[in-house]
Amino acid sequence: MLARNIICCATFFVAIACGLLITIVLDLLPIWLKNPVAHCIENCIFLNPLLICSVAIISVPSWKKEFIEGIPFLKKIRNEPKNSQSVLNPEDETREYFNQLRNAWL
Repeated sequence: MLARNIICCATFFVAIACGLLITIVLDLLPIWLKNPVAHCIENCIFLNPLLICSVAIISVPSWKKEFIEGIPFLKKIRNEPKNSQSVLNPEDETREYFNQLRNAWL
């Protein structure tokens, strides 16, 4: 899954950069649009690692969880149910402990 996502992402951005480069080389664009398209090509080349690393982080569930928990404003947006344990009173907890201990020795 991780490798497939990274390959798809890289192929997508290489295809965009090559397509834009071909339009410049074949003079398919007006002269006033060549400079902004050249900047788009540079952005596709130089920002590619940033996007590929983001895809890599999001593709692995444990990395994704840690990444999202590390962003402060996303904690407020995502309301995931928290695992909470039921609280037993001390007598029930003691009784449960000794029952488990007795069962372990059987």
